[in-house]
Amino acid sequence: MRHSIHSKRFAGPTGLEEYVGCGVGMALTADARDGALVFRSKHYFVRLFGRRLVLPAWLPSGTLYVTHADLPDDKFSFTLQIFHPRLGLLIRQMAVFREAAS
Repeated sequence: MRHSIHSKRFAGPTGLEEYVGCGVGMALTADARDGALVFRSKHYFVRLFGRRLVLPAWLPSGTLYVTHADLPDDKFSFTLQIFHPRLGLLIRQMAVFREAAS
């Protein structure tokens, strides 16, 4: 079974967004670090009645980091972490995927 992730889009003030659905998303920054691609949430937003509303920094659950790193044998690792300013690490998920043959 093949799955594709198509939730990133080129839009918004940073030029890159993760769109969750139902009008909810986050603006992302992207950096290369230690041979990996790291996405970081800049701010969260919601679209209501045709308007984009940026959520105040104190409202969301924290800063999201997603790291994609190449591995041998056409595999890559995916790590998702959410850090809260007061509570620290809230979520950490790690997985290894294999590139789909074209």
